[in-house]
Amino acid sequence: MSVLYRICSHMRKIFVTTVVTALCTGFFLVFLEMGALVYLYGWNILLPHNYRSIPYFGHPKVLVPSSVGLSHELATNADIFYKKALIHTTPDGLRDHLYTKKKPPQTIRIAVLGDSYVMPEGVSIEKAFHSIMEEEWNNQTAKNIRYEFINFGVSGYNLWDYPIVLREKVLQYHPDVIIQCITRNDHQRPGDARGVKSSAKWFGVFAFMRLFYPLHISPQQIDAWTVKDFGSPYHTVGPVTPEENDEIIKSSTEMVNIARAQKISIIFAMIDYVPLDRHWIDLWEKMAKERGAGFVDLSKGFANKDVRPFRIYRADNHPNAKAHRIFADTLTTYMRSITMP
Repeated sequence: MSVLYRICSHMRKIFVTTVVTALCTGFFLVFLEMGALVYLYGWNILLPHNYRSIPYFGHPKVLVPSSVGLSHELATNADIFYKKALIHTTPDGLRDHLYTKKKPPQTIRIAVLGDSYVMPEGVSIEKAFHSIMEEEWNNQTAKNIRYEFINFGVSGYNLWDYPIVLREKVLQYHPDVIIQCITRNDHQRPGDARGVKSSAKWFGVFAFMRLFYPLHISPQQIDAWTVKDFGSPYHTVGPVTPEENDEIIKSSTEMVNIARAQKISIIFAMIDYVPLDRHWIDLWEKMAKERGAGFVDLSKGFANKDVRPFRIYRADNHPNAKAHRIFADTLTTYMRSITMP
């Protein structure tokens, strides 16, 4: 009897120890997972709709195939959370207020073109630089004049898309001014995306694979679970190849010619909060001046600043609302220095 009792007692201790160990391990993994999410994406990532808005975790469907030859377009009449910000689009697929295509009297229209920095990713539309400018310019100008800044920015657009956007979409709204925003990778064709090799979305699984199976980690997993380094190649414009230079000249010349034919002013704006490479600025400034277009470098508004506070969160270096505030101020200063229509 005593032997059986000792055996049962021992088994009970093993069971209790196993359960406690499993619970402690589970709590640790949950704490590790939540800690990684909060560190990389902020406290509000714990809200379900914000978590699902991150592309790798929730796959929000913001972009759809294009019918006019673009890389893609924004979904029309959409209300989708994307990178923790609400994306509301019009029937024409613009992330903006609903504007009439016929320009109202006493109105000056500015069309803003660009990629994810202009759309913008991770920032509410009210805090985008073009929305700030529209509100402030209308509050500061004479009551009989109204300014409309219309947003044509879409994530992933580049030099091959911008002339098409201008022809197929922008001209329908009869703008007086076009602001073409240029980012450091607009001259590069997007590469083919590799498929996700593992469907696991957990940080613990990613950390395990990083240690023992690094070759099986997909770019999407790395992108979701790493702090972005400002010294990475993403923030450096390498030497422009002859083919890329030809594409820059071809695309910019086509845009200038389209605008000139419609008697529309056009400005090329370099948009970034990380100081841009000098050769990249000089290339675009020379191109703009040779074609009679305006030019402004918005990154100069961040000179001598610590750039880390200007990203939407640690896992994504897209500019946040603070950065858009400076974009708006820098662009306003430039546009007030030139003759507006």
